[in-house]
Amino acid sequence: MNYLLIGNEIYGQNQRKKQLIEQYVSIDDQMNLTYYNEEANNDIRQLIIQCQTYPFLSDYRVIVYENPSFIFDSKLLDAKQQQALVDYLSNPVETTVLIMVINKTVNSNSLIYKKISKYFKIEKFDKLSQNDFEKLVRDDLKKNNVNISKDALELLLSRLDNDVEKYKNELNKLLTYGTKLDYQDIDYLINQPIENDIFKLTNAINQNDLAASLKVYRDLLTNNKNDVLSIIGLLASQYRSMSQVKLLSQLGYNNAQIAAKLNVSAGSVYYKLRDSLNLSAKELMNKLNQLAILDESIKSGLTEPVSGLELFIIRNTRS
Repeated sequence: MNYLLIGNEIYGQNQRKKQLIEQYVSIDDQMNLTYYNEEANNDIRQLIIQCQTYPFLSDYRVIVYENPSFIFDSKLLDAKQQQALVDYLSNPVETTVLIMVINKTVNSNSLIYKKISKYFKIEKFDKLSQNDFEKLVRDDLKKNNVNISKDALELLLSRLDNDVEKYKNELNKLLTYGTKLDYQDIDYLINQPIENDIFKLTNAINQNDLAASLKVYRDLLTNNKNDVLSIIGLLASQYRSMSQVKLLSQLGYNNAQIAAKLNVSAGSVYYKLRDSLNLSAKELMNKLNQLAILDESIKSGLTEPVSGLELFIIRNTRS
């Protein structure tokens, strides 16, 4: 049996993955449970050998493959490898359960996805709507006899961003703290999503607002306890996607075409174009290169992390 668990609701996806594993083998059965992740080297031959290996003192063998990189870039497999994979999936070993987990954006129209998805039992895990997520939180808190004020609930929901996995991780903290929660309690206990602050920081830098940039940066270091390298990585991701969107726009692609090419939403394309309106693709790439050099310098011990990124901010809000 081949299962494909796809979607961005990671908590439900992980729960289903665990359920499937335990349905066929023990979760700690090292002989009959094999994991692959996106860092695997796309060795399809080795994967097929594993799938064709019969279980050891068990009725089933389970193989979990999370975010296989060839799903996102079919060029990683040549025609012969793709066909070998299709041949196995179309006639799988009855004692092998292959669970493929995808929680990143994938182009369902790509050739490799179309080729292999037909041989999986597909289960989708979409992010909950705001209303469904709020109902989940309310029901959970009520079940645990937690009273929460209206403004505290609104703040809690805004900081969880409809992320069930994050909410479940934070729930024990809330239950341990007490059964009566107000705005100040949530503000103290639940950090604002780092992505929100990275978005604010990127915009402040792009608008040459030094004071706002430094405030957001220092808040990131203090409130979210983020290390500088993780902030650099998230900033680089923002500038990389902005430069890609900007370049494609300059080449004549419209927002829908850009979204399809980059596997992102049209809304994301709109906001990235808007927020980089006063910057050229070349200027965005320059910031990205600066961050890459800074990252290497910090990792080599040549630059002190906090002041190094601070200097980057100052330079890029004085241009």
